[in-house]
Amino acid sequence: GWDCPRAAVLIIFREIGNTTFGIQTVGRILRMPEQRHYDNDLLDYGYAFTNIQSNNIIFQADDLDYFNTQIAKRRENITCQNLKSSYIVNDRDSAGYLLSNFNRLFFKLIEEEYGIEQIPELTLFSTEEEETINAQFEFNRKALEQKFWNLNADEIEIKIPTNITIDSYEVDNQVSGRIENFSKTQAELSELLDRFCYDSITLLNRAKSWKVLKSTLIEFVEYYIGFDEYKARKVLLYSANQAILIELIQKALERYDVWQKERGNKNKRQKTTEWQVPAERSYSEVYHKKSDVINHALSPYYELNNVSNPELKFSELLEQHKDKIEWWYKNGDKGKEHFAISYKNIADELSLFYVDFVIHFKSGKIGLFDTKTKRSDYEAPQKHNALIDYIKNENQKNPNLHLFGGITIAQEINGVVTFRYSNNNINDTNDLTGWVFFNPATI
Repeated sequence: GWDCPRAAVLIIFREIGNTTFGIQTVGRILRMPEQRHYDNDLLDYGYAFTNIQSNNIIFQADDLDYFNTQIAKRRENITCQNLKSSYIVNDRDSAGYLLSNFNRLFFKLIEEEYGIEQIPELTLFSTEEEETINAQFEFNRKALEQKFWNLNADEIEIKIPTNITIDSYEVDNQVSGRIENFSKTQAELSELLDRFCYDSITLLNRAKSWKVLKSTLIEFVEYYIGFDEYKARKVLLYSANQAILIELIQKALERYDVWQKERGNKNKRQKTTEWQVPAERSYSEVYHKKSDVINHALSPYYELNNVSNPELKFSELLEQHKDKIEWWYKNGDKGKEHFAISYKNIADELSLFYVDFVIHFKSGKIGLFDTKTKRSDYEAPQKHNALIDYIKNENQKNPNLHLFGGITIAQEINGVVTFRYSNNNINDTNDLTGWVFFNPATI
C-alpha cells in the first residue's frame, strides 16, 4: 500500500479497466496531511474527475477505511508538555534498482578479477594509436581466455528454442519448443540476452534493472574485448561463459547493494521537532474502540486488533492507577506525527525508535516506556540506551521535565504480570538483575 498524506492532486494518464482499482488509488491521497480536518469543504473533501464509462463504481471493503476513519480527540484540560521528537531525512535514498553508474562498479570488478584495462581514450588518427588499442585488446583477450572464457564468436553456437515467446518481464513466462542449432538472427539473440539479464537480477527491482545490466555487459565486451554488439551477444550467451558471468554479476550486484546502502546512510540525517499529544488522531479499521479505557489522552481509546500481550497488560496497569496518572498515551509506530527518538541500529544505520507509551504522572514526572518480553527484539539494547541518553540530555536542558523510563520487560510471577525497567544502559534484555519494578503507586 502507498500512503502519501502530503499529496493533493493525483493524475493518471492511462485507461483504468477496473473501477475498483481507480477508487483504491484515489484512497491513497485522502488521508489528511496534518491528521485533522479543517472545517472547510475545499480541504476536507476529495473530488474525483474521470472519464470512466460507468455509473457503477464499487467500493470494496478493503478500501472503506480511507473513507470511514475512526477519529479520537485530545481530552480537554490535560497538561501537555512539548517533547523533542526526531525524524530522518535522506536527500539521496537508495533507489532499489540499478542506476547507470553500475557499469563503473562492474568494470572495476572485472579489472580486479582479470588484471585487464579498458582501451585508452585515443583519437585513432594515427597508426601508433591504433596499435596501442589493438595491443590492449589482445592482452585483455588472453587474460580472459586463461580464465576459461571462450571468445571465438565465429565458432560459438547458441542453442535456442524453435518456438520461443518472451512476454512482459513483469510476469512468469513459459518457453516451449524443441531445442535446435541453426542460424540465429540478431533479434533472437537479443531476446535471449534480455531474458538472461532479467533472470540474473537479484536483491534489486528486476523490471527497472535488467536494461542497465544488459548495456553494462555489452559495453564490457566492446570496451575490453573489442567486439561489436552482435559478437558480444554470442560471447555473453555461450553456456560456458555464462557460468563465469553469473558469478561476476552476483558479486557486482552485492557490491552495488552495499554501495547504495552506504550512500543512503551517509545522506541520512536527524532532525527534531516539537511534539505533544496530538489534538486529533485518525485510526484505521485495524483498531477497535474500547469504552472501558477512560484515562487515555485521546478519547475514545482505539486499541490495535492484534495488540501484543505486554502492551495490553501495561495499558491495563496504567488504567488501574488513575489516581496517580493524569493521562497516558499509546504512541504510533511510524510517521513524523508520532513521538520518536533516533538511534543507531546493529548495522550502524540511523533509525527511529517509536516509544510505546508516554505517561504523565500527577507527580509531574513523564514516563517513556516501551514494552518487550525477554529477547523479543534483538535491537532492544540499542533502543533502550538511546532512550536513556535522550532522557539524560533533555532533563539537563529542562530540569522541569522530570523524564524517566526505558525498555520495560514483562514477567509473570505467580500469575501476576509485572514490569521491570533499567535506569542504566543495558547489553541485553534477558538478565534483569538490578532492574527496577514499575509501580505507578510509588512514582
